[in-house]
Amino acid sequence: MLSAGNNRYIATAFDTTFRPELCGESRSDRFLRMRHNVFAAVALSVQPSTRDTYATGWRRWIGFCDWFDIDPFLRVVPHEWVTPIGEIPVNFRQMAVISFMQKLCIEEKLCPGTVGVYMSAIRYYFKVANLDIGFLEAPWVASTRTAMTLIYRRDNPVAGRKGLPFPCDMIVHAEHKTCNKDSPSDHAVLTAMKLASTCLMRVSEYLPGSPDADHWARSQDVVFRLIDDSIVPSWRVLGIPISDVVSTIITVRGAKNDVAGDGHCMEFMKSETSVTCAYCIVTSLYTWAIRAQPRFGHPFLSWRGEWVLSYNRLSKAIKKVASEMGLDPSRYRTHSLRIGGASMLAAAGRPDYEIQKLGRWKSLAFLEYIKLGKATFRAALAAIVDPTILTAKEIGRMHAGVGA
Repeated sequence: MLSAGNNRYIATAFDTTFRPELCGESRSDRFLRMRHNVFAAVALSVQPSTRDTYATGWRRWIGFCDWFDIDPFLRVVPHEWVTPIGEIPVNFRQMAVISFMQKLCIEEKLCPGTVGVYMSAIRYYFKVANLDIGFLEAPWVASTRTAMTLIYRRDNPVAGRKGLPFPCDMIVHAEHKTCNKDSPSDHAVLTAMKLASTCLMRVSEYLPGSPDADHWARSQDVVFRLIDDSIVPSWRVLGIPISDVVSTIITVRGAKNDVAGDGHCMEFMKSETSVTCAYCIVTSLYTWAIRAQPRFGHPFLSWRGEWVLSYNRLSKAIKKVASEMGLDPSRYRTHSLRIGGASMLAAAGRPDYEIQKLGRWKSLAFLEYIKLGKATFRAALAAIVDPTILTAKEIGRMHAGVGA
């Protein structure tokens, strides 16, 4: 899996196949087979597409270490790095990865997100090699990550700014003013906006992108439940009237926290549009399925086996809507749909655990980009100016030593 030659370590594709026991194998062969299978098991701890991404980061790390003429696994401290007596002690491994991060961010102008992926690659390869990775969480390393982000945002004020949410009223604007409903491609854009916002989907979860990322929504991942409780996939819904449809069941596949690969299913009931319900997701997906007739195994957002909605087409439409509504289009991208769904849930007062579950987040990282609505601030103000919610006397009773 990792080969060494002339003091150069080269990342090769992991052999993740488990080798079976062979008849008559020697004791030495048995240990070699067991060793290989242990490495294979650890290597399989991440998805194949992630392993490919990490291989790129590891190659960059190898190049950096060759430049420094040091061991990529940092097992040997160069004599030049030994701290003279009386100077502040310097941890060699921390200094090596910090220098790597600085070179990428400052000299090569890479964005902190890309550098973060490369650091994850180092973490992964060290894990596979069964080496300590605690130094990657050291205070110096953590501070450097923060510094690199601040420097990047200072030097790239536009690129460093986070995306803004694309809420429901922007979808309404797109449907009534930006898009031409008679255009199949515009219809695909509107359907993508509603699907991504409703299901809090990453763009890779509904549009094909990298050949290695095959977890986009296929026609069989969007199904409809009928009044007789039968299930019909979108590629077979032609000829079934909307009056027979009760709900839609959407399977989001390949999420990071879906280790079993079963996908995350969510069911939405058919509803009537109103002032407070701009669109019915069931009717929207049904209408697209009837008109586009996606083929079995093809992307749901495809047109009769002829074309698939492209990332660029959707991205341009999102920016166009933002511009038409007097907003900065550079702050809007496909991820704004996912942010919009999460932000609207937060504005409606839905608890964090519910948003985390619906958006398939492994952590509370989504809190960083949720934007609160005026209803939230109104509720917050009402709480802050209410003298009956929490009193000094209550604090004195609940905390020993506070009262007189």
